[in-house]
Amino acid sequence: METHQPSPSARPGTPGLDIFKIAGQTISGFLPSLKTGDRHQVRMPYTTTMEARLALFLEYHPHVRSYQRGDMSAAFANAYHILVLRHLLG
Repeated sequence: METHQPSPSARPGTPGLDIFKIAGQTISGFLPSLKTGDRHQVRMPYTTTMEARLALFLEYHPHVRSYQRGDMSAAFANAYHILVLRHLLG
């Protein structure tokens, strides 16, 4: 009986990392944000319209100073140049 070994991937990068997904879902788009803790405008990813609406609510609410996603991996944040607080990556 012969076993089939998978051939190595021709794509460079981290195996098993899909930078177009977050929390196992495909990214639907990005919203510009000034409240992520970074001094510059950042593109904040969202996967559903509910997330996009929540992000817009938080962005324009006067009592919110900053917000971030809690399910963002370090690799995803580095790939999209998003500043993430260290305690969220733990």
